[in-house]
Amino acid sequence: MPLERSAGSTPHAQVADVAAALTDWTRGSGPMLARLATALESAVLRGTIAAGTRLPSERDLAQRLGISRSTVVAAYDRLKTEGRAHTQRGSGTYAGPPGPLARGGRFSPGHLVSIVDNHDGPRQMVEFTIAALPGSRELAPAGERLAKQLQRLSRETPGYLPLGLPALRREIARGYTARGLPTQAEQIIVTSGAQQAIALVAQLFRGDRVAMEDPTNPASLDAFRAAGADIVAIGVDADGANVEELERLPAARVPAAVYIATTYNNPTGTVLSAERRRHVAEMAERAGWTIVEDETLCDISIHDIEPPPPIAALATGATVLTIGSACKLFWGGLRIGWVRGEAHMISRIAPLKIVADLGTSLVGQALCAELLPLRDRVRAERREQLTLRYRTLVGALESELPSWSRNEPCGGSSLWIELPHGDSASFAVEAARFGVTLAPGPVFSSAERHARRLRLPFVLDPDVLLAGVERLGAAWNAYAPRAATLPSDAVV
Repeated sequence: MPLERSAGSTPHAQVADVAAALTDWTRGSGPMLARLATALESAVLRGTIAAGTRLPSERDLAQRLGISRSTVVAAYDRLKTEGRAHTQRGSGTYAGPPGPLARGGRFSPGHLVSIVDNHDGPRQMVEFTIAALPGSRELAPAGERLAKQLQRLSRETPGYLPLGLPALRREIARGYTARGLPTQAEQIIVTSGAQQAIALVAQLFRGDRVAMEDPTNPASLDAFRAAGADIVAIGVDADGANVEELERLPAARVPAAVYIATTYNNPTGTVLSAERRRHVAEMAERAGWTIVEDETLCDISIHDIEPPPPIAALATGATVLTIGSACKLFWGGLRIGWVRGEAHMISRIAPLKIVADLGTSLVGQALCAELLPLRDRVRAERREQLTLRYRTLVGALESELPSWSRNEPCGGSSLWIELPHGDSASFAVEAARFGVTLAPGPVFSSAERHARRLRLPFVLDPDVLLAGVERLGAAWNAYAPRAATLPSDAVV
């Protein structure tokens, strides 16, 4: 039922009604704030939320949806900038544009302002929200070799192998063994991408306290939030997650599990040092909590430097679940990930995987089994691609946006930018008007930190990177004068 107004009144959308109107809003790609803003707009256009309706407070809606308040703030700001919502001083945020359109109760797409503010008509957005490379050149030859494998597979299996294709599980196990972590195929469960692996592991700690590095991958945050985890934020510095903070936690905040992207952190590209890996393994063994080691990005590096071995290779008595992926190295469309663990943990994950989908696509698994022996060759291919793109992006930023500061990533595929003033969520709204989508810093935080940070991937073609930075420069020139007038305590 739409939220209709009575004569002479202003309807106030209950938070439960708005949440119900946003069914499946988390699906799709891009930052959470963009997906939330799009879902709110759609609800208004459908008439589920009448134009002129006062929306719930940012804090109430964030609590209802299980996301950070900063994400809702940014979504509301984006809607307001695009003319899809407005603010009445002292009384909150309202659906639809101000004035007669809002008083009329509904409005149409024709009333909306363009997301791209230019005089030459619509143009394609530069997507800085996705940090994935195009497919490797090894994909097509591997696909050609796959034909005979599929004929044999279709004859020999019914198509359901919930824990994974045996040949692929053996190949993944060989990879760990070669890195100093002896592994049997039975210790591997193949999943539909690393995200499913993380989501399955998160279910093991449903409602428990989980320590997570901060900043971290937003999709990982989503998975643990969806499992109802009580998240404890652990800072990240040049040596990776600051695991020493775990020792300073009060007894009431000791976690059941610790999630760390050891090689490389998303978004900073840092590597957890060998010393910290040993330290966190020792702490886990003493305290009895589980380490969730995310190695989704471990093959993506711009330097020919071998990172330390996985934590599980250093932990003799600790419980470690190691998550890997073929998506970042070979192609995002190859939705193959995995979990490696000891038998007692694999036996707990297996029923969850069966309930989820009865097994990952055997076609994708067979292709991955063809590709994994080529891992070193594709790493070199990716390093060459990323080095060019990294230098292109850094050079463009130094030319167009010299006031922005950035990190020097050890690996991964993005820069972690710090703005000199303002905040990244409101700047992302401004950037969208100039044809660029951004992922602001708070979406990478469980504690609404990093307000002046944003992630800037360097995976796009060099020409697109140059065009994107040019647009960012124009957006910053429009935004910076306003942001510089904010009080120093307006952004944390």
